[in-house]
Amino acid sequence: MTAMGSLTNSYVQLSAFLRVPSCADAAQAPGSEWDKLALELQAALQHRADTWDWLERVLQVRSRARVLAARDMDAALLHGLQALSRNGAGAVGAQALCRMLVASEVARALGYGAALIAHLERAALMLSVPMVVLRERMGRVIATQPGEPVAELLRRYAEDAVLLALEEADGDPVWLEAVRQHRVAVSEALPPTFMTSAQHLAVLLRRVDRFCTRMALSRRAPVTTLQAAGGADADACTAQHAGHDPIGAALVQAVGLYPLGSLVQLESGEAGMVLARGRRAEQPLVAVFADLRRAQPLPLNPQLSDTAHPGRAVSALLCADQFPLPASLQALLQLRTPGSGMRAA
Repeated sequence: MTAMGSLTNSYVQLSAFLRVPSCADAAQAPGSEWDKLALELQAALQHRADTWDWLERVLQVRSRARVLAARDMDAALLHGLQALSRNGAGAVGAQALCRMLVASEVARALGYGAALIAHLERAALMLSVPMVVLRERMGRVIATQPGEPVAELLRRYAEDAVLLALEEADGDPVWLEAVRQHRVAVSEALPPTFMTSAQHLAVLLRRVDRFCTRMALSRRAPVTTLQAAGGADADACTAQHAGHDPIGAALVQAVGLYPLGSLVQLESGEAGMVLARGRRAEQPLVAVFADLRRAQPLPLNPQLSDTAHPGRAVSALLCADQFPLPASLQALLQLRTPGSGMRAA
């Protein structure tokens, strides 16, 4: 076979792998379960004034999300981080679920107990109530009061949403106070020993929120976890220096130095997507599907690569427009399935 024929065949093989999934594919993909939860969560938040059990429905979504995450946390984080840049149906719900997953993993890395993590997860989901309230109010203002200052709406929305939750909730003070304190930066200046449980949760949520906001923009400007989190230096991921920034260090431990879904280049010249966390924060498992050592990126038969192996470490973060991207996360996730014919190289 000629070199041109080999190249054409490679593109044909990869085209089948990268094809746009059908509705039937989407119905079978694990990601569709997360999509359904995101839609249910957003519906509960949007229709809270019309249904008396909206908070119960939010907490039911949390419980089901925990079951899914327990099955495969790497897949859950991958779907969640990919959803951060979504703007369509269920976007607010998807972002809230991602915030909850990341926050709970960080809390576990910090040694939080199960009861405090439960409060944290509730607060993480409830942070979306202000966003829903703001969107609704902005829509009304634009339609009826174009002169209303946007800054004033931004100033009021968090407090209004918390008051709404206080009226509807079952009186649990910890996670509700964490939502209120989330916008109060003064708690970060307090010594940890003087902080309440709610303030600890609020500080953690603020860092996770910052991370998620930055990751939502990462397709055009890719960043490491440390860069996205802010406030953490390059040494924070080591045990020796973790005391300088325990939340930053825990975030790196929880999601890896290269967040799941990041596009990376390896020392070998191959490129792909971070698919799972590895044995160390800087050594993820990568689904390799392109060779960048040529003038034009050469598609490769997808293969799982362990970046802990010599010569295969991550050397650079890449933008989404530098080579063809998979259309289906499910197809990539199958690379980790025993018996799929793929192995970590």
